[in-house]
Amino acid sequence: PDVKDAPHAPPLRLTDARRGAHVEFRMVDFSYPTQQSRGLRQLCFATPPGTTTAIVGPTGAGKSTISRLLFRFYDVDAGAVLVDGQNVSAVTQASLRHAIGVVPQDTVLVSHAAAQTLHDRILPIRSCRSSCACDPDTVDRPTPRSCIGM
Repeated sequence: PDVKDAPHAPPLRLTDARRGAHVEFRMVDFSYPTQQSRGLRQLCFATPPGTTTAIVGPTGAGKSTISRLLFRFYDVDAGAVLVDGQNVSAVTQASLRHAIGVVPQDTVLVSHAAAQTLHDRILPIRSCRSSCACDPDTVDRPTPRSCIGM
């Protein structure tokens, strides 16, 4: 189901955006509408502002579900998800999502192809500039073979 903002929902207001926000899951129950599984039951935890929190557990324990509820991709069945004391269901989704940063466990920052390109093209250009008699004005052209691998 599509999650919609409440009519006239205000934006999320952080107490101190530089420091971070207090996040709390208060007695949260949740089950995916299309699944028969039990889901989350009476989940309670809080993270103070300015801290880093890791959510760990086996496959199917609810780690991804917690992040989906925090971003409000789904509404909880019972309880509340609070950010700086504001229920995420009462603020605009855009402001909520703008305020949150999550780094997933399986982060892929650079694909293999992009990393190979960086290694093959960009790094030799840097070495070429400092260690080889290559013309710096030719940087946008293919790297001379004599400079590769330096």
